[in-house]
Amino acid sequence: MLFSCGLGTSPKEVQTEIYVRLPVDCINMALSREVQRTIQDIRKRGLKSVARKVYIYGKYGTPMSNLCELFDGKIHSIKYRNVSPPIDYISIQEISPDRIQQISPFDYYWGDVGEIRRWNDGNYQSFTDTEIYQCFKNHFEQGIVWENTKYVSQAIEDIDNGIVREGCRTKSELLERYDRLDQLYDRVDKNGYKRSVEVSERDDPMANSRRKNYLNKQYDEVKVDIAANGEYLFRDGYHRLCIAKLLDVDYIPVVILLRHMEWIARREKKYKNETDSEKINQSHPDIPI
Repeated sequence: MLFSCGLGTSPKEVQTEIYVRLPVDCINMALSREVQRTIQDIRKRGLKSVARKVYIYGKYGTPMSNLCELFDGKIHSIKYRNVSPPIDYISIQEISPDRIQQISPFDYYWGDVGEIRRWNDGNYQSFTDTEIYQCFKNHFEQGIVWENTKYVSQAIEDIDNGIVREGCRTKSELLERYDRLDQLYDRVDKNGYKRSVEVSERDDPMANSRRKNYLNKQYDEVKVDIAANGEYLFRDGYHRLCIAKLLDVDYIPVVILLRHMEWIARREKKYKNETDSEKINQSHPDIPI
């Protein structure tokens, strides 16, 4: 089936028709999926949040970046005018993987980057108690093949039941993906943990699995939130954090998404020397020296 588009402004002008040989059902399916995602985002987070997401995608990952750059200073000055010390809209910090002990209660959402929010603090899940971390630990420290770990075997069962896991629709795709994780582990063990921008696609075993066109590659790092007490909460990047922890990597780059409102207040007091050092770690990376 052909997709036709007529160009022209009047009957007297020459009409040009462009025919694109694309399956219309595939186009409709893709458009329908994106529309459904947008509707779900609006219902869950509101129109303002979705509009902000479009802005961020434009500024940091699409040809719209030049246009968005014009509004950048004004938007940031309004949003953070009362925050002291100022915070970077997109903040990348170098922290020890050991600082990330628990998991954020929120699902991954890039549109949360730079947000300040209040939520019920505490009762977080331990990162090392997750099935995926135990899967990595069993594989790399005990030599259990991926397919025999609880996490991967469950993923294979889900795939057999028609559920897509980690972008994989077949067992062979999933096992191939985990074979590449073996290569990533070996690369980090041999060459150290590097930022995404420091690794070429040719040398990145997981290059085909990275998110595409959603933001600049320099922000494709482990994502975290900051809780009320300043603790880093894991948000996204399970595989890399698992490997970093198992290899005792000293520092990894992380992108800050949410900051708890109470943390912002404590951060300001610490910066102004209005609180004692026992309550807030003197060397917290989110507090300027």
